[in-house]
Amino acid sequence: YNEYKSYLSMAEGNDTFSYGTVPPVSTHDLTLGVVALFTFIIGTPGSVMSFVYFAFRCDKTSSTIQYMIINLIDAITTLLLLCNGLSEILGTPGVFANHTLCSLWGYLWNVTIRMSVFLVAVLSLSRCISLYNPLRRYKTKSVLLPILVYFIILLVQQILPFVKGRGFWYAKRMSMCIWLIGDIYPDFHSFSFKMLHFIFMFVEFVIPVCPVIISCGVSIKVLQRRKIHGPINTVKNHKSHATVTIIYLTLAYVTFNLPLILYICLETVYLWRNMSGNINNVIGISTSLYSFLAAFVNNQMVTLNATANVIIYFCRNKDLRGFWTSAFLCKVDQLARRKGSVYVPPPHRSTFRHSVKRNGDYQTADFSVTYYPHINGHHMLKNSSFCLENDIDESV
Repeated sequence: YNEYKSYLSMAEGNDTFSYGTVPPVSTHDLTLGVVALFTFIIGTPGSVMSFVYFAFRCDKTSSTIQYMIINLIDAITTLLLLCNGLSEILGTPGVFANHTLCSLWGYLWNVTIRMSVFLVAVLSLSRCISLYNPLRRYKTKSVLLPILVYFIILLVQQILPFVKGRGFWYAKRMSMCIWLIGDIYPDFHSFSFKMLHFIFMFVEFVIPVCPVIISCGVSIKVLQRRKIHGPINTVKNHKSHATVTIIYLTLAYVTFNLPLILYICLETVYLWRNMSGNINNVIGISTSLYSFLAAFVNNQMVTLNATANVIIYFCRNKDLRGFWTSAFLCKVDQLARRKGSVYVPPPHRSTFRHSVKRNGDYQTADFSVTYYPHINGHHMLKNSSFCLENDIDESV
């Protein structure tokens, strides 16, 4: 443990690095720094705009609130990674030179990356349950309560190094502030070390992928089998759009979290099998390459997933795309029609098919309804009409 901590504490190519000197910046450092800046430039403003969009919606359903929380956490995560990226590129600790800021950054980072992974799993499960039983209304607190409980657990969990008289410290090779389980239990092969590693890493990063993948399959199956009344082409397009969106979000989650999952599984097997020697020698790569891959997988993958989600939301959600466009073009009148601080969506027109009784006989009618949202969330129908198959127009 002491050897590993000493390695992380030293900058590559300059083992006598101190806060007052500038070490040489390697290609690995530049790569990590550029990726961090990319996630900040795309992920942070995108997550903030998405958060504002969902926050101003008048329908505060459980899914809307979940999207708000997810985008808020993603915005904080990508913003925090900016400090890491600047430290990688400049080769200096930056804000990490201050011990208080270093500890605060490390604390927030460890909490937010775990919340980001957990929230996607919760959203996938709630979406799957809603599709399976769409007529049942679930209370918002039934979804928010487990999120709040998990958040409190993470807050308490990250206090552990301070309770043990340790704390966060600056790992120069990773350009971030961290704490290791070895700070508390230096013996890698002790049962306490293995259990903490299993809970803090395997349970919190690997287990959530299972409900995400399962929910994706169940949601697509339920969605395709669901009978929805309406024009055939319209229903088909809605189903196709929803299915593709679910697949994109799941693929992004699996793609960007798979390297981290494999890395954690490798560490778990290494620990529980009591293997000797450095882990990089076990898999046959150099220490420098393993350090780079470990930093990339641990630091970048979660934020890359957050950035990918922003891009998917923008491409697949027409209303969100219009909200972004209005914001960037400074079209305040189109950005939001408000009363107080509540966002009122613009009116929209929907068409659906239904059977109506006319002259004692049932005939199929195409209804066209214009929805005018109210501040209180209720909708007013106006200028509504339907057309019977015998071409007789009547107003509703």
